[in-house]
Amino acid sequence: MIGLMDWVRFPHQWVLEGSLKELTWKDHGAVATVALMILAPLAHTVSLAPDGDKSDFIRMPFRQLTDLLSVSKPKLAPAFDILEKQLNILSIERPGNGKSNRYRLHLNKPAENGVVPFVKLPGRSMYSANRKNLEVFREFNLRNRNELNALKLFYLFVALRAEDGNAAKVNFEKISHYTGVREDKIKSATSLLVNAHLIQIDQAISSVDKHRHNLYRIVGVKPRLHSGTINRFESAGPVLGTDLF
Repeated sequence: MIGLMDWVRFPHQWVLEGSLKELTWKDHGAVATVALMILAPLAHTVSLAPDGDKSDFIRMPFRQLTDLLSVSKPKLAPAFDILEKQLNILSIERPGNGKSNRYRLHLNKPAENGVVPFVKLPGRSMYSANRKNLEVFREFNLRNRNELNALKLFYLFVALRAEDGNAAKVNFEKISHYTGVREDKIKSATSLLVNAHLIQIDQAISSVDKHRHNLYRIVGVKPRLHSGTINRFESAGPVLGTDLF
């Protein structure tokens, strides 16, 4: 996508509310994986709209999505149904008469100060050099549960990334709590994310329990802020979510 920035604003309350747990391989199969894949180019397209139109409907033809994601057209309609009817994170206008559907991502609810909160979803780093497809999904074959698990974890890490340390600090128990992914399946899912260049994993010692914990960094978001430029002890801090134990 021409003009895309390093990161774009992304609504995340649905992730923290546990909606990812509603997507299961048993009930949805690869369609759930496609639904989560679709979210990225939708958010990217919204970011390219004029400032006054960022909360309005955008047009994104199926042909464009099949090119960007390398998925078959029959999987797109049921994937959008999941996003609209089950997760309730977007609205769809269906004009008919051969016209493309239009989509609107639901923004987070305004905070007490009236500001709409958001998190940072990577932009340019997800694409091929020519910006014609999402390179990070190139190896996805839509045939196994691990791809769905991986995308659940990816959106959780995006939602939990802290600005100060530029990483999501969350343990396996809380990852499973938010996503429904079993703890013994998390390492396989994070390995896929690393291989797809969606995340990097560092380690740091928590100032709370003095144990080593994983730091999940989002590729493409503040790439110059990492373990080599942040004091490893100061960047760790409490593991995000420990106040929920």
